[in-house]
Amino acid sequence: GSVIHALSGEQDITRMGGLDRHIPRTHVTFLLATLAIAGIFPFSGFFSKDEILWNAWERHPALWLAGVAGAFMTAFYMTRLYILVFRGKERFDDHARHHLHESPASMTVPLMVLAGLSVVGGWIGIPAAISPGIPNLLERWLEPVLPRVQEAAGAAAHSSGLEIALMVVSLGVALGGMTLGWFLYEKRPDLPGRMAAAAGGLYTVVVNKYFIDELYGKVVLRTYYGLCHAAALFDRYVVDGVVNGVGYLTLGTSYTSRGFDTFVVDGLVNLTGYTVRGGSWALRQAQTGVVRSYATAMVLGIFILVSVYLLTTGH
Repeated sequence: GSVIHALSGEQDITRMGGLDRHIPRTHVTFLLATLAIAGIFPFSGFFSKDEILWNAWERHPALWLAGVAGAFMTAFYMTRLYILVFRGKERFDDHARHHLHESPASMTVPLMVLAGLSVVGGWIGIPAAISPGIPNLLERWLEPVLPRVQEAAGAAAHSSGLEIALMVVSLGVALGGMTLGWFLYEKRPDLPGRMAAAAGGLYTVVVNKYFIDELYGKVVLRTYYGLCHAAALFDRYVVDGVVNGVGYLTLGTSYTSRGFDTFVVDGLVNLTGYTVRGGSWALRQAQTGVVRSYATAMVLGIFILVSVYLLTTGH
């Protein structure tokens, strides 16, 4: 968001580059966050990632392999993102260059706070296998609601050597992903285009997101629009036709009949129309197509449900 603000609304990372010297505070916080998300020691993401991978290994090595593959891809694409946005030559247009500026304190100060937590946030949950005597405060805090945490920690202590070895492997994988991202997008930026051309149809399928949007449009949206069109025709020629027919039949009758048609029949029809239109407007506001909005609504709904449960059960 800070980068988009600095570039006056530009969101295409292929039209950025070289921003490290223009927005230094955003650049430093973004870099720290990148290292954390990539799972580099001693940033917070390292501890959370390796706790997940260690528990995955205890369940089944195949789960661990899947997690390590995900860690590699995360480190790779975050490095790609960082380089395309902040490194290399400047690719933004003159309009963005003219308005380019560092974000105000209202944006950069929260970024600094988050960046600081990205650096030290994991220190409250250092695994016993590598802890220099620092207690795992996160496990202690969760003990009242997750009593099995302590049991799992005790069982894991017998395999501390294996746990450390897996940490080293996952850290090496993360560094490998970052190295590959650096090599492809800063050292040899010509290679990604050549690799895409060599991949041919496979690249086309992947870059178009497996054509899920096109399939959704043809199967779901086309059916939906067809039903909407049929409903509109039914409303126009059946519902309105019946109402208008009643109105035409009563035009030649008394003033009372005309008044009934004007104030009762038309009133009910108009009320129904306004109700449907208002409901449609409300549904359109909910269907934004922005995944972040849906996720926020889900989290809010879960919070409300948990709050209601706690209030009704007395916990």
